[in-house]
Amino acid sequence: MSIFEVTLPRSNGEPFSFQAPLFGSLYRFNFWPNVRGQYWIYQLTSPNDEVIWTSKAVYDYSLLSRCPHPDKPPGFLWLIDTGDKTVRPVLTDLGVRIRMVYDDGL
Repeated sequence: MSIFEVTLPRSNGEPFSFQAPLFGSLYRFNFWPNVRGQYWIYQLTSPNDEVIWTSKAVYDYSLLSRCPHPDKPPGFLWLIDTGDKTVRPVLTDLGVRIRMVYDDGL
């Protein structure tokens, strides 16, 4: 079993993309802010740029648990809130207080 942090770019509240290796393949993540609701929407694309999953970025919940796509990476992907749980994260907390963790499940 391998658990590691996926380094998120430090967010300034603007849309961003980055690539990360998960289980031996390079996946792209796209993030867009919902300013009104103060949350992020994320999209995961495969190494060949096929959209695998688009959803609201929910903290402390497996991001791919409901994804039916056969090309999703195996295992579990989370956004972990490392801060004070009594204070709701804001958009600029992504990559600072909010961290991404991947567990290959093996």
